[in-house]
Amino acid sequence: MPNKPLSALTLQDRNAEVQIQVHRKWEFRGAVDNGPILHIDMILTDCTGNAIHCQIPSFLAATRGDEFQVGKIYKMTRFSVARAKSTYKPVDGDLMLYVKPYTTLELCHTSPSGFPLYVYHLTSYDKIDPDGSNARNFHDVLGIITEISAIKPVGNAHIPSSYNRHVLIKNLSDDILKITLWGKRAQEFSLTNTYDPQKQTPIVVLFVGCLPKEYQGEVLLSGGAACHWYFNPSIEEAEAFYSRIESEKINIELPSLDKQEITPPSFPQREHHNLKYILSLNPHDVPDQGYECTVTITCIPEGKTWYYIACNTCPNKPSIDPVIRQCSTCRSTNYCFRYKLTFKASDGTEEAEMFAFDNVARTIIGKPCPTVVASFPDASAIPPEIAAIVSRKYTFIIEFNSQSFRFLEKTLLIKGIVASYGRMTSLPIVQEKDDVQLPLTPTKNKLITTAAESPSTPMSRLSTADSPSMPQKLTYSPAKNKP
Repeated sequence: MPNKPLSALTLQDRNAEVQIQVHRKWEFRGAVDNGPILHIDMILTDCTGNAIHCQIPSFLAATRGDEFQVGKIYKMTRFSVARAKSTYKPVDGDLMLYVKPYTTLELCHTSPSGFPLYVYHLTSYDKIDPDGSNARNFHDVLGIITEISAIKPVGNAHIPSSYNRHVLIKNLSDDILKITLWGKRAQEFSLTNTYDPQKQTPIVVLFVGCLPKEYQGEVLLSGGAACHWYFNPSIEEAEAFYSRIESEKINIELPSLDKQEITPPSFPQREHHNLKYILSLNPHDVPDQGYECTVTITCIPEGKTWYYIACNTCPNKPSIDPVIRQCSTCRSTNYCFRYKLTFKASDGTEEAEMFAFDNVARTIIGKPCPTVVASFPDASAIPPEIAAIVSRKYTFIIEFNSQSFRFLEKTLLIKGIVASYGRMTSLPIVQEKDDVQLPLTPTKNKLITTAAESPSTPMSRLSTADSPSMPQKLTYSPAKNKP
């Protein structure tokens, strides 16, 4: 069977044979460095210079993940061709590949020429927009390294602990861009064998697989598991940088922590419980660090407002009068829109109402609140962006909200997200309680089967999932007073 170019693959291909090189490979574990593998991602190339995204689902990660070695060339057959995800795309293209249990892989001992050394699509610094249409796709940038920070542990009792480091780069216009590397990527980044402090020769770097973010008003790129870098790459776009640095010297202080083993900060360990246990508790008995629970979002209650107008001057962001748009605390008229997201979720043992403030809600919805308000200003109706979160599965860090201490009705406040598992194809429901003798052998939870089908895909900064939308039992009115 002749090898088929990657560019010639179609959705109908089931028995095509391709000759590919594993160009890049990374494991996605969600929001934690040492969590379970949610999927393994690869960029595959062929000898004609084409590239395609390929994914190994979680249930095959342990058995098939090690078969694919970076830099090796293989003949691969019996893989699945699917439409490329619309978000978190590491390469351009309409299609992607999935490794299946029956996928065959044969190592090639001869290496044809033509496989690309670099796979990238550069974005200029001024086009990096954390709220733009490409905010959930990976960005590649080129620049000269000007500064490297030491590795710093980060985290608190509500967010899984990790560590990061910042790398500052500049373009030919001397615009500065911050790259924040996380976890293992932070520890792996080192200039020890590349930069000579005596000669001070500048280093050109190509970063690939970064996501645009905004922190305290600063636009930056975040480098997680998908991030990779190349020092002094031999690409056409770098030639102008090399011409400039011929007569330039840059003093880069190499952090002393490069050679040390970094241990993330330790925090009290949280227990993981199901909803039935958590809802049975007295709110006063929940520990300060909260509990973890894994649930699927089942519905969005109607009649709940999903955002409020907050003061942008006061530290605690109190609500602003929606009519006069003035803060009652400081009298400021500088306001912003912030989420107050309410939904119901279940794990099959119980269903609970959950609530999330702006930071957590933004991660779940995938868009900042002002962006959604601009297209859907009615706070009492359900916008499509929020309706779309139904059927997504998460592991949350939760505690009871303040009203649960005063009334019998309980609501869980989400303090953080441990992991995201993407969109589920069925929703768990709680079994009806019957006054009958229960069997000694536990029965499986009943499921509501939905029409959507989705491969096993995860989170976003946390999820990288992008599955077909699932019909929801939700109604929302057209936007009112649309600007």
